[in-house]
Amino acid sequence: MNWSKYILLLLPPRLRFIRLHAFLTVLLSLVVSLYDQFRSWQARKKMQLSATPQAIWLPKIVWEEMGAKIGIEYSDGIPDFWVIVYDDNADIPRLRTLIERYKLAGKSYRIKLQDETITQEWIDFVCTSFEYRSFFNAFVCVDSGLINNYIAITAGIVGLRGIMALLTYPAESEINISLTYQYSSGLLNTVNLLVAEQERSSTYELSPTEPDIASIVQAEILYPEGGVDNKYKYIIDIS
Repeated sequence: MNWSKYILLLLPPRLRFIRLHAFLTVLLSLVVSLYDQFRSWQARKKMQLSATPQAIWLPKIVWEEMGAKIGIEYSDGIPDFWVIVYDDNADIPRLRTLIERYKLAGKSYRIKLQDETITQEWIDFVCTSFEYRSFFNAFVCVDSGLINNYIAITAGIVGLRGIMALLTYPAESEINISLTYQYSSGLLNTVNLLVAEQERSSTYELSPTEPDIASIVQAEILYPEGGVDNKYKYIIDIS
């Protein structure tokens, strides 16, 4: 949530001064902190509820809960899988509690540190099946394939009394940009600037009675959500 913009929108236009905005931001800092803690708790609970008993989920759960890196190695016998601990300072009792909570009922496991070596010997011939699997010991970043499409936001262009948004490439989808700018008197105002699909630019012109813009304070992409679509990642550049 954008608290700065939320406070600004609740203020009457004639009271949108930077000092008053900063004062209200300080007053609400405790509320913002509590809200952030709630969102963190909410995200953690959603992750716990979405987790399945599959062992492949365990590295993510352990990382989210206690910040320790582990790996999973499956076995054809007993135990059903090994939990490899890559953090020498990991809290093993807490790790064991997490695994017991989330593993599939009836599945057995053993915990070993990264540097430990486990050997097994058979006293007779055994039948084995060959199955090749690949596992990652940490989270892997995958290239999304999106192209960076920069949006230059400029005020005071020659021949234009207002604001212009200029894209590097034509927009793949309609873009809605929330702009907050400041007059020389210190008052702030917020408007929405739309860039149509397959267009590279858009302008917002001031009314004849509106004072000149001193500076652009903030710019945020409201749509597409997250500033991305199927082709581009849109990045705002205020100049």
